[in-house]
Amino acid sequence: MDTEKLKKLHDFTGAGLMNCKNALLDCGGDFDAAVAALKASGLADVALMEQEHWLMVELLRSRQAAGNQATGSASKSDAAGSNEHYVLACRDCGFTHSVPRDCNVPPTAFSVDVKAAKLQCVYGGVFQVTLDVGDFFTAARVPESGAVLRASIADNMKVLNDHILSHCDPVYLVIRQSENRTEHSYKRQPAGSTYVSVSKAHGTDIVGNIDVSKAEIPGVSW
Repeated sequence: MDTEKLKKLHDFTGAGLMNCKNALLDCGGDFDAAVAALKASGLADVALMEQEHWLMVELLRSRQAAGNQATGSASKSDAAGSNEHYVLACRDCGFTHSVPRDCNVPPTAFSVDVKAAKLQCVYGGVFQVTLDVGDFFTAARVPESGAVLRASIADNMKVLNDHILSHCDPVYLVIRQSENRTEHSYKRQPAGSTYVSVSKAHGTDIVGNIDVSKAEIPGVSW
């Protein structure tokens, strides 16, 4: 057993050492596959994983910035589009919220579907978590501002949830789940058999069979 890989898996996922060891053994030592297995089984700490991913993104950005300053020019990775990030604009007022550009820091990949105003994180190339805010926000690419932006579903969801509630209370977070995917969609009315009602006055009510260990739920996950 590669002890360094075991420690890295434990630190990244927050799962117990024995669970990490078993995941690595079951996955033939493949780190990304072990992360996905722990995530899918509910043994990984999603919030910790997203924080660790954000830290890695910031480390890479700082290293790239330092390298560009040293050479006085942009690297080849700064091709067209890589010096942009995204901004979500509220459909009901002038509020905006910035999110990072697409990035891939194994074992996590972050991206934004501009047309749908949907954020996506993929863990280990296997487990996918999405957040659709298209009913309340539009999305567009803008020049990079240099601000610290978090490449995670939970961190962006906390900000967006509070603002959506200022316009729509209660609001409904429709959740659809499969073995390797959890989809979150903010809606003005409930839809389907699995959703969460979120209200400032009444808190959070979960409707239907939702695996909360694989979802981001206001008032429950954070």
